[in-house]
Amino acid sequence: MTRSKLRTLLRAVLFLIFAVSGVAKFFDLEAFADKVGDFGIVIDAAVPATALVLACTELGVAAALLFLPKLGALLAALLLVLFLGVLGYGIARGLDIDCGCLPLGVREPLTVAFARDCAMLAAASYLYFSHPRATSTAPR
Repeated sequence: MTRSKLRTLLRAVLFLIFAVSGVAKFFDLEAFADKVGDFGIVIDAAVPATALVLACTELGVAAALLFLPKLGALLAALLLVLFLGVLGYGIARGLDIDCGCLPLGVREPLTVAFARDCAMLAAASYLYFSHPRATSTAPR
């Protein structure tokens, strides 16, 4: 597989994951807010707004991956670092909760979500660092 095809495949996979996850969260924002609240990181009054911002951010990352691939890869990586921090916090505290990462109704242990997000971070990092550089016509 060529690098170009690999980048296209990884970009498509990341786009689909972020788009499907973001849309699914909008369909039941209240249930997703409950998942966000289960971590105990965000104060109760801010949980609904945090859930909305996360769903919007996932959709924004998906759009960026589609239209601005290098920026999308960077935003995906940054969001995944945030998610990994939250998942790591939940694992360290021994929480037995659904992370709310995938479409609602899909329950997975935090350790599985952590491993998946690590793989996604690797893909986003590869996309960012392997993105073809624009050639400059300006004299040096």
